[in-house]
Amino acid sequence: MLDGREDQAAGLRRLFRRAPPQVVALYAGGRRAADNAALAAHRIAGRSERVLVLDEAEGDATLCGALGVGEGADLLQLLDGRSTLADILQPVPGLVGRVPAAAAALALPLLDDARRA
Repeated sequence: MLDGREDQAAGLRRLFRRAPPQVVALYAGGRRAADNAALAAHRIAGRSERVLVLDEAEGDATLCGALGVGEGADLLQLLDGRSTLADILQPVPGLVGRVPAAAAALALPLLDDARRA
């Protein structure tokens, strides 16, 4: 069960305990939401050049077009052992890259403790 005291980015912060990253959760809405989210990622990366986009959007709402990448394998496939990190990480110029995470976000409540962590 998820700890109700943790926010959405808590798992990401645990991943990088040695050098905690600055984590920004962004929900873009309105017209050109994907373009606005991609612009925000690039502006943040302009300061540190270390931005990894976890794209939880589905269908036409993904950042694929705005970042110039294809759909790609989902983070859930990495958690299930069907893919490696190299398979799911999509390099994006100016950013670390994009990781599709829509299926993983939907499956999060159903994952065992080890995969959730």
